[in-house]
Amino acid sequence: MPVTQIILQDVLILQVGTWAPKGEGSGGPSNVVTFALNHQDALTLKASREQGQIDLVLRRAGDHKIVKTEPVNLQYLNKRGEFNLVPVPSGQTGR
Repeated sequence: MPVTQIILQDVLILQVGTWAPKGEGSGGPSNVVTFALNHQDALTLKASREQGQIDLVLRRAGDHKIVKTEPVNLQYLNKRGEFNLVPVPSGQTGR
């Protein structure tokens, strides 16, 4: 069952974009983010990437607040009750 969860917080971002020699731009948008991680966090990120999709939410510099969250999956969304989710019969995409 798919789940959404925070796996790493307050991670130092070294670079957004590709590394280029000084004075040379990357030539446009980039999908490269370079983190400064300890060995265990690097393995956590690698394993998570191999298991599914990772979305990054970057905070502004200087924001070091750690937040507590619950894993979010379909059961959680149904438990909250405010989303009025309707189950899709097996074999249908719901679109």
